[in-house]
Amino acid sequence: MSAHRQWDYPLAEALRQEGRHGVPIVKAEGVNGAGRFVAGEGRHGDFKTTKEEKAQ
Repeated sequence: MSAHRQWDYPLAEALRQEGRHGVPIVKAEGVNGAGRFVAGEGRHGDFKTTKEEKAQ
């Protein structure tokens, strides 16, 4: 969708728009992922998410 909205903008403005609308999403996903990693998910190849899955 962002590429469609930015089609007619000059490059500099298209990049500003991408940052303005994309950075908050990337930040939110990064914070969420970091929290899961701190909780133990993904360490040493372990992507099981619940205690029950980890017990198996």
